[in-house]
Parts: sequence; C-alpha cells; structure tokens
Amino acid sequence: LMYSFTCGIVSMAISSLLAYVVFPNLSIIAVSVVGAVSHNITQNAVFIGVSQTPAAVTFMPYFILIGIVSGAFIGAVVWFIIRRIPMSVFERALGVKHKNSQT
Repeated sequence: LMYSFTCGIVSMAISSLLAYVVFPNLSIIAVSVVGAVSHNITQNAVFIGVSQTPAAVTFMPYFILIGIVSGAFIGAVVWFIIRRIPMSVFERALGVKHKNSQT
C-alpha cells in the first residue's frame, strides 16, 4: 500500500498538472508517458528509501523504458477512445454541457 498509494498520488498530480497546464500543446499520449514514468521512478525511490538498498537505482533505466512503453500504449488507447466515442457520452457522464452542443 505504501508503494502504490504514494506512486498513484505523485503520478496523478504530475499528469493532472500537465493535462491542465500544457495539454493543448502536449498530446494525451505524452501526458500518459510522463505519468507512467513518474509512477515507476517514484516506486523505485520509495523502495530504495524503505529497504535502504541504494543499488536498486541501477534498475531505473529499465523502469523508465517500461514506463515509456506502457504509458504510450495506455495513452494511445485513451486517444483512440476519445476519438471514437461521441462527446455527448462524456458530457452525460460528467453532467456537463459542451459549449458547441445543441439545447
């Protein structure tokens, strides 16, 4: 729980910041990649801190690579879903009305 909760909070905070601050200039895939990489880096950092095993930092390049691949895959899936599902579905789910919607 210590690893996953910490990593989830850090990853969500970074992804949210990117999505709200620079999203139009940064793709959904890039936001997903940054979120996945930050999750893996945080998880490794927490492990190093808890276990007092500084040698675990040598795994960081592999975790970054895995984060890039998994983040790109998830980002591409989200991008595809957003493109295929009508905006009205998102509007109904969120309870908001898009400014270009009729009535």
